[in-house]
Amino acid sequence: MKILQVEIKNFRLLANVELELEAQTTVIVGRNNSGKTSLSEVMRRLLSDSSTRFRLEDFSSASYDSFCAAFKAHHEGANDVTVRAILPAIELRVKIQYDPNKPQLGVLAPFVIDLNPECHEALIILRYELNDGALDGFFSELSIDATDLESKVVFFRALRERIPLMFSTNIFAEDPNDPDNRRELPPNALGGLIKTGFINAQRGLDDVTSRESDVLAKTLENLFATASSASAEPADKMIADALKDTVQEIQKQVDGSFSKQLKSLVPAMQIFGYPGLGQQELHTETILDIQKLLSNFTKVRYPGYSGITLPEAYNGLGARNLIFILLQLASFYKAFRAEAKQPGVHLIFVEEPEAHLHPQMQEVFIRQLDKIAQELVTSSEDKAPWPVQFVVSTHSSHIANAAGFESIRYFLGCSIPGTPKGIRQTKIKDLRKGLKTTSPKDKQFLHKYMTLTRCDLFFADKAVLVEGLSERLLLPEIIKKAGVFRTSNTQAIYPVHDSDGGGWSLCALIL
Repeated sequence: MKILQVEIKNFRLLANVELELEAQTTVIVGRNNSGKTSLSEVMRRLLSDSSTRFRLEDFSSASYDSFCAAFKAHHEGANDVTVRAILPAIELRVKIQYDPNKPQLGVLAPFVIDLNPECHEALIILRYELNDGALDGFFSELSIDATDLESKVVFFRALRERIPLMFSTNIFAEDPNDPDNRRELPPNALGGLIKTGFINAQRGLDDVTSRESDVLAKTLENLFATASSASAEPADKMIADALKDTVQEIQKQVDGSFSKQLKSLVPAMQIFGYPGLGQQELHTETILDIQKLLSNFTKVRYPGYSGITLPEAYNGLGARNLIFILLQLASFYKAFRAEAKQPGVHLIFVEEPEAHLHPQMQEVFIRQLDKIAQELVTSSEDKAPWPVQFVVSTHSSHIANAAGFESIRYFLGCSIPGTPKGIRQTKIKDLRKGLKTTSPKDKQFLHKYMTLTRCDLFFADKAVLVEGLSERLLLPEIIKKAGVFRTSNTQAIYPVHDSDGGGWSLCALIL
């Protein structure tokens, strides 16, 4: 079972996008503010959070006019079905492929509603939309003048307050081949189907000169909590139980020592008449919580010289980031195996893994990610498959180069033609689709000559190829004459237009 495709509508820059996922690892590239983080955020909210709430600002700016159009239709007496069709909703559509040779669909069964034996896909729809029967209340006591900006401000200010109160998430199963065949499902229907995990870009791995940050120790605490659960693997549970027994033994020793010391204080306390008549003697009981011990008092240390160990923060930032990611992946796998009813798909987002890593390690990471997942499975007792899919968002040209063309999805934030200034949305360019008709030999040629210094093309709009030393010397001077200024991006592609209005255009890679 795996996720084939996701579609997102009306969420921030993701006004209307379609994203196909690889069977194992999908790499998301693109400039800043192109919608990469919005992808993981909408998946986190709709697939992970039990009580999802969005704000007006979470709706795509391209959908704001639809709120006005829905109000106008409602004000003019249109029926509820017509108004709701106009009213924006944040929507996530997830298409899942399953194995027809496994008749036990498990948690996916409620979402398979088609009768076509040749169809091996299920379509799940999550919509954050206006509650039933709330249409009159949502638009009550409102008015709007399309020509008056202040009137619009007042209108949307009221919607900002009402959306979190009157909108909620509904879940549907839809026939992939018949959009009219749809069934609404209860809120808990999705709980056991898709499990998610998120490894955010590491901003907390600061040097000790900034602040002490025991990130790795916190991750170990999560691993222990998973191993202590009732449905954890026997080997993990044995380790957790052994740790608990050790803490209980320490607790007994501490209790005995404290009680002995307390009795030695009694003569001094008798001077003040304690315990006196009818009062009980003092006893002590020490309670040690192993999870609090791990959280507050367990530190990850590194071996130094002459038996001196070094704090977690003294290790290099790159090494700490890599160890953190590996521990998180192990934690996600343990949590997946500890589920009483194991989900059909485990979707893990890794944001900017290149933080603090040198270029070669960035390449190694993306190439070995699939092997890391397999190694976790191999190290388990029953070696049960882990249906994991990774979505890696990155700004690293090294990761993009090592990932391969087919796994890359390029996010491009752009303006919408014919709309007011300020309305932007994301376009996704799927390199697998773009190279669908390209022969393996041509793909090999492209990748061979798209070296690390040239793979910045993933983050560019256009390119011009320059052949010969003379042209390479002349091109920078032509760029200067045309008035193109170098920005902080040392390697980027800029469009250049003739200042005399001759109509020609030139695009150059600034190195």
